[in-house]
Amino acid sequence: MPKLAPLALAASLALTFAGALALAPAATLAQAAPPAAPTEAAPSAGAAAAEGSSASTAPVAAPESAQPPAASPAAAPRLPGAAAAPEPRELRVGVLDNAPPFSSRGRFGNRDGFDVDIALALCSRLNATCTITPFAAEDLAAAFDERRIDFAVATLTPARLDGKVDFTNPYVRIAGRFVVPSAGVPEGVDAWGVVAGSAQAEDFVRVEPQRAVSLYATAEEMWIDLSLGRLAGVLAPAIMARRDFLATPIGEGFRFEQTADPEALSRTAAIAVRQGNDALRSAIDGALADLLAAPEYADILSRHLDGDLAEPPST
Repeated sequence: MPKLAPLALAASLALTFAGALALAPAATLAQAAPPAAPTEAAPSAGAAAAEGSSASTAPVAAPESAQPPAASPAAAPRLPGAAAAPEPRELRVGVLDNAPPFSSRGRFGNRDGFDVDIALALCSRLNATCTITPFAAEDLAAAFDERRIDFAVATLTPARLDGKVDFTNPYVRIAGRFVVPSAGVPEGVDAWGVVAGSAQAEDFVRVEPQRAVSLYATAEEMWIDLSLGRLAGVLAPAIMARRDFLATPIGEGFRFEQTADPEALSRTAAIAVRQGNDALRSAIDGALADLLAAPEYADILSRHLDGDLAEPPST
């Protein structure tokens, strides 16, 4: 019996201490507790991997401000004709080397023009980083064959590279015009000039099959011969004829010839895509539809081209 006395005394003290704790105020308990460790944001995946899986404690919950945001609402519907947002890509784009106002090299080496801005606007909508490379018109087919470019925005029409590339929907309609001497054709001159390989070369044969034609490698050579009286007239894209010739001193004394059907000489320009690349062609068509419906297209058109000689393809 005497051996049980210490046990009874210990039990009595334990009960007394427990009762005191139960009656103690919450503030007293808080003061007695050790300070809590500061809350940390959840580690990144890389940091967690570096620490390994040896830690046995559960991750500390992030504070409310660091919790992942609530799920975003459903994405806004795409504009009519716009393609789904594609994965980022790199594309190589061909433009004409020296064809102002469609493509030309500026005074500080930068490339500028209607086709250049159209290409950049399409690349933005395709989520693509584009490298723009200038080519002479006659070198574009080889550039496609050698896979140096993926597509070309170069005021092309299907007749230019028919059978060698695929084409998107048209992106602009440009007028063609005959340019003739205001005082009349010089006596004994009956040849008419066009640039070889151009859409106008094909149009000339179709519209004026009875006229003799002289083919030129460059427009500059053609304008010189016209100014020297060696040609009865020329057929050229009207915008380039006005800017490169009629608006210059050597173009004084020349004019556009009135034709019965000006629309017969107008052409829609399409974008050439490497043959068989249907996915890219379809993506460009979607981006082009979005661009044509946006104010950006009208801004590009008015900034580079003459409104009476160029228009959207649908008008």
